[in-house]
Amino acid sequence: MLRTRPLSRSRWTLALLAVLTMTAGCATAAPEVATQPEHMFITIDASPADAYVYLDGRPLGSAREVMARAFFVPRGSHTVVIVAPGFRPYRQDLVVETTPQFVRTVLLPK
Repeated sequence: MLRTRPLSRSRWTLALLAVLTMTAGCATAAPEVATQPEHMFITIDASPADAYVYLDGRPLGSAREVMARAFFVPRGSHTVVIVAPGFRPYRQDLVVETTPQFVRTVLLPK
């Protein structure tokens, strides 16, 4: 059986200093977190499910396809348009700043 002697206080101190010295270079500073992100998101929920959704003039897909998805947009003004045959079109102008925006609508029949 191999016997080992416990380290004396001075050896513990040296061992601790050696470990701290070796790991000091491994520490990295935490990245800075932006207090206000450049982009925010918009979520759109519309009915009927086959209505077509546009964001700033760009087609996003049917209401069924965009449901429960977040669309990241730069801060500022944006326009959501939702259309479906036999229904009145819906338009909402949004200003996206510090909070996510949620658009929910049910299209009305013509």
